[in-house]
Amino acid sequence: MSDQRFRHLLEFFPTGTAEGEKEILHRVFVYADEFERVISPPPGSPHILVGTKGSGKTAVLAFSLNLLEEQNIPAIILSPMDVEVDGLTSQTSTGAMARQFYDAILDSIIVKLSASNSGLFDGDYATLYHDAVSRGLRPPDFLTKFGNFVSTVAKPFVKFDGAAAYSQLSIATQEAVKRATSRIIGKKSFYLFIDDTDQFADPSQPGHLNRVWALLLAARRLAYDHGDLKIVVSLRAEVWQRLQRDDHGQRDQTDHFRRLVVHMKSSREQVGKILDRRVSLAAAADGSSVESYEHFFDGPDAKAPNSQQRRLWKDLIVVRSRARPRDAIQLVNELASETESRGLPKVDESVFHAIMPSFSKAISEQYGEENRPEFPEALNYLRSLSEIEADQGRYIFSADRCLSHIKSMLGRYGATFNGVRLPNEDSTAFEVWRFLYASGVVNARVSDSSEKDGYKHLQASSDPYLVQPSRWNDVQKCLWEIDPVFRDFLHMLSEERANFTGLPTRDKLKKKRSRKR
Repeated sequence: MSDQRFRHLLEFFPTGTAEGEKEILHRVFVYADEFERVISPPPGSPHILVGTKGSGKTAVLAFSLNLLEEQNIPAIILSPMDVEVDGLTSQTSTGAMARQFYDAILDSIIVKLSASNSGLFDGDYATLYHDAVSRGLRPPDFLTKFGNFVSTVAKPFVKFDGAAAYSQLSIATQEAVKRATSRIIGKKSFYLFIDDTDQFADPSQPGHLNRVWALLLAARRLAYDHGDLKIVVSLRAEVWQRLQRDDHGQRDQTDHFRRLVVHMKSSREQVGKILDRRVSLAAAADGSSVESYEHFFDGPDAKAPNSQQRRLWKDLIVVRSRARPRDAIQLVNELASETESRGLPKVDESVFHAIMPSFSKAISEQYGEENRPEFPEALNYLRSLSEIEADQGRYIFSADRCLSHIKSMLGRYGATFNGVRLPNEDSTAFEVWRFLYASGVVNARVSDSSEKDGYKHLQASSDPYLVQPSRWNDVQKCLWEIDPVFRDFLHMLSEERANFTGLPTRDKLKKKRSRKR
């Protein structure tokens, strides 16, 4: 047994954010399919990388940036902090905003490149930086000069040996990188990645999503105007779904951009692959000669809190990750840290039971913060599920029971979406339910005899309009279950409510103590 066992595990499960994993990204990267598509935007158009928060979007962009820089191909990542757009109001048209974003992105490219490599702006392009920071005072030839600049600094991708350059990646990922790069060999390119695009808008303000549309339109025009400029824009899946149904927005633009979307894989299978890769690397680093999970975990399986079902350790972690890699990585980090602090040789069931309530609570509160701008009452409705009387098994209920519960909660919490208070009526109850489904709090499952367990879960992303009154028959065919990651938090709330029921009399305290005996 190595004294550094959990140090090695923590090395590959640091924080769950791409920013905290730069040192290991070249070894743990598994988003091969997404990378294959992202690196080759169609001519004259950007790619839009869509995924939930924590799904790996930033990791894909960071890996792409590293690979391009190693090939001496110019590439930069811009965030909302890099792009300065002032004076936008609710009255500003989408076209006017798009023109402002177009200019602001040009400025940001030049300013950021000048900070990293001032040599690019020697000679004929010496005035570009000055023109970029002197907005409103640009000479008439600024855009022409920028276009010539992009054409001059863009470089072709040369022959690439993925196995040699990324020998520490899995074989499958090496092959994917090789396939992807083979498509762009010999093509002059200048890559622009725009991350965290949703932060350009305030979802609580009606019409604010037009700012996201404006940025997407600006990116498309930039790619069209400058053929060597390859653009990839990242966007949260929740925002992309809202863009497709926003009454105040530009839904007619959706069809034009749908073919440009690259979806991050968001599934338990994908999270399992990420866990396998990292646990295997950690075990190898510690000199393990046994199966990688058993090197760190006590036995092959364990039970979750308040459950009698035994699951493989990998499955226990996967089902409590919301199909988000970041959640899974953070959970393993906490399990390893707790085990190490206790001086235990391996993560055992008692550690898992000790960690899960606080982890579940943290994820629940994070869920509330993530969705507060669009739906301030999101956390209240999540908490209320601790009160629902499940009629199809623990944490599982029928469509009728779900609708009845949400309608009863409307009187308590109300519902405000994007700054608009909705009336207390059935249509609002369906809107709350739709949000809980789309955001992964409640999952829909339907019978499927071809599956091992006789049912399958539906993906909200593949049918975002399932929950609505006009499809009540389809809704009733589903059983609705609370996602496992929230269950330990809801169980805590149920116990707290039981402890605080009734008046604080001495007789009640005596009864409670007698039950404990």
